[in-house]
Parts: sequence; C-alpha cells; structure tokens
Amino acid sequence: MGMPEFSGKDYMCNNEDHDAVDMRIYGICARTSAINMNFRYMMSQVEVKLSSSETTADNYVDLAECQVELVNIGTEGHILLSDRSAVVMKDNQTYTLPGTSSIHYHGVIVPHALVNADKSNKVKFKITVYDDASHTNKDVYYADVAPVKVKALGASTSEAVTAWESGTHYVYNLKITKTEIKATASLTDWKTVEASEEVWF
Repeated sequence: MGMPEFSGKDYMCNNEDHDAVDMRIYGICARTSAINMNFRYMMSQVEVKLSSSETTADNYVDLAECQVELVNIGTEGHILLSDRSAVVMKDNQTYTLPGTSSIHYHGVIVPHALVNADKSNKVKFKITVYDDASHTNKDVYYADVAPVKVKALGASTSEAVTAWESGTHYVYNLKITKTEIKATASLTDWKTVEASEEVWF
C-alpha cells in the first residue's frame, strides 16, 4: 500500500488559492514540491514448519499427512487509508494454511490481535496429523500462539507478542511429538524475530 510521507512541517499545504490545510488529514492538494510515496506491506505472513523427533524415538510422530489451521483468526478485514491500521471484519474463524509440503505451510493473514480483551489467549495453532492418505484416523495438537516469544534478528532479548503486525513475516518451527509441541519462531524477509517456547499437553 502506497501513501504519502511527510517530514517536518511539510505536511501543511502551501497552495495560495486557499487556507493552509494539514494534508495528513484532509488529503493532498495541488503543490509544486514532490510528494514522497512510501509503499509498505500491509498484511502479515505466517509460516509454519513442522518437524518431529528421530524416527526411532518413542515419541516420534509421522508427519507425512498433516493439516495446519489457525483457530479464532480473522479471515477478512480492511486496511484504513487514514493511518494504515487493520480492521478485522470477520473474526473468530478457522483458516487452513496452504501447504507447499506435508511439513511446510505459508499464508497471508489480516494483521490482528492474538489475545482477547481480557488478555486470555485467542489464536491457536491446530495441527491435525493423519495416519495415512485416506485420513481415516487422526491426532490433533493445539498450541496457543501468543505465548511464543519472539526476538528481532540479532536482538538479545525476546518477548511474547500480542498481535501480528503489518509487514512482518512470522516463521514458526513446531516440533510435534506424542507428548508436546516445542515451538520456536522467527520473523524473516520484511522484519525478523526469533522465538522459543515449550508447549505441554
């Protein structure tokens, strides 16, 4: 999404034909100076990479047939021209992340909160593991997204995020075993963070 960028007091219109106005609020009018258009990514990317323990381990999970979903997610929304903020219009939905393989999933998401108003966890990963291609039997694993701590690439500290932000590519590495999901995450391409968290069941 491209919008004008103003620096200093450059946001005031200097058109002599009318009173000066704040172009950040009232829009751009005729002017002789250049207008700097800054283009930004408005959506969030969410990428999930699955793994398990060694095939010889007792807690190994066969990931040949899987499905990764985001639960309690917003699937529709608007980006406001006024301030580039995202407004979720269709919330508390389930979204299936497109898969490029049985262990790699990648989708574009409307930026929004990962927690409820009362600070409780909202968005969850739902990983369904099927026993074969017929999908007759399955195991289902859930993990809250918000508690997974992230840090910017090269940063020394990590923290839990309460929302997915515009222009950020979140990469979650989820290790699925028969007793737990171990989650690590990073932000790549647009902005980068890493995360590490253990989720017990």
